[in-house]
Order: sequence, then C-alpha cells, then structure tokens
Amino acid sequence: MVRLTDRFGAAEAALSGSLGALARSVDDPALAPVIAGHAAQHAWHVELWLARRPVVAGTRSNDPLADGDVAVDLAHAYGEVVPGLLERARAWREATDASIDAPTARVLDLVIADLGAEVVSAAAIRR
Repeated sequence: MVRLTDRFGAAEAALSGSLGALARSVDDPALAPVIAGHAAQHAWHVELWLARRPVVAGTRSNDPLADGDVAVDLAHAYGEVVPGLLERARAWREATDASIDAPTARVLDLVIADLGAEVVSAAAIRR
C-alpha cells in the first residue's frame, strides 16, 4: 500500500505542477482554465493519497516526491500519463475489497471519476 500510494501521489503531483505551469503559458484563453482545473484536481488527489498512506516505522520519508518529480507536456500528460494513471487506478480498484478497505476504495472511486472526466475533456482539447 505504501508503494502504491507513493506512486499515485507522485504521478498526481507531477501532473499538477506540470499542468499548472502549462495553464499559465498557453495562449488560448479558453483552454487555460480547463488545464488549470485539471491541475487543481491532481493537487487534491495528492492530498487524498497522502491521507491514505500508511505510516510505517523505519521508512525513510513520508514525502512521495523525495526522489524528485517529473515534468510533462500537454501531449504526454493527456496522451499517456492521465490514461495510464486511469488504467492503473481501475486495476487497483478492482483488486480492492471495499468491505476490507473502504477508505481506499472511496479515494479510488473519486480519482477514477475525475481521471475519466479529464480524459473526455482532454480529447476535446487535443482535437
């Protein structure tokens, strides 16, 4: 669970930072708020993942970005990273028994809904 929450948190943080920077740099005034909204959702997801991260004695850090983050561009974010994160979240949710770990199942449900909506709106952006 630690590894999964760290990996999802790191991916969400990287997307939030990169999309936030891209939102400030795009020339299209209609596109900037859409990208900024996606960045904000990814930042919220980071908070959700950090709250679900178990604290394990002897771990080096509770910071999922301790090893650095990854910058992405729009094509990479919307063409590969977001769909890949959605696919992995769906697989994790399928493997999560809500009767045993309801909080993680709920976070995954929220994240999957947000990522699915982002994939749809990103398809319109990429046209």
